[in-house]
Amino acid sequence: FFFLSVSFLVCLMVGRDSPRSPRSESSRARNVGRADPRLATAAIAEGARHRKELEQLRDQLRRTQQAKDRVDGRLAETSAEVKKLRKEVDKRGQEVNSARYALDHEHRERAELDRQVEASKACIRKLESRLGKLQ
Repeated sequence: FFFLSVSFLVCLMVGRDSPRSPRSESSRARNVGRADPRLATAAIAEGARHRKELEQLRDQLRRTQQAKDRVDGRLAETSAEVKKLRKEVDKRGQEVNSARYALDHEHRERAELDRQVEASKACIRKLESRLGKLQ
């Protein structure tokens, strides 16, 4: 009987049910208490301590989940803002590329016009020189 009581106590302290009986904690404590009331008191105290620790862990888990939910909300908002800003950057990048293309086109056109102006000036000088010879 002593061996059986010790095995119940060990199962109770480890937090497992007895392999032989699915009885409640209080009935196991009463059975252990018949052999030694101090063991029953220790087992009940240990069970209460475990229940308190379990409740604290559940409370900590709840707080952690709430914090995670808040962070997830901020993350979703930030992700949406980042997506919006990336679209804006892409749009502005396209505008910059269009402006660069237009500027490059204007530079080439101006260079062509400058060549035409120089050619025209050369023709005008030639004509002025001929006109000067005729006078």
